[in-house]
Amino acid sequence: MVYDGTIMLPDSKLKDILIGAGLIDEKAWGTLAAYAGSAHVSMSSALMEKGIVTDEQLGSLIGSHINVPFVVVS
Repeated sequence: MVYDGTIMLPDSKLKDILIGAGLIDEKAWGTLAAYAGSAHVSMSSALMEKGIVTDEQLGSLIGSHINVPFVVVS
């Protein structure tokens, strides 16, 4: 489950978002889920650790899905 401090997003929804965006397929998701489980990290962390998405990309994708603008403040 992804938790960004304000929302909680089930991994199944994250999977749908990423597959819909063409960033991952079912097989890669399964491999990533196995990695996340063995490394004891969240799916969002595994996605970033493996270089599939950046933190900003993930925030933007989730923001688009829930119709909330994503802004990087740095």
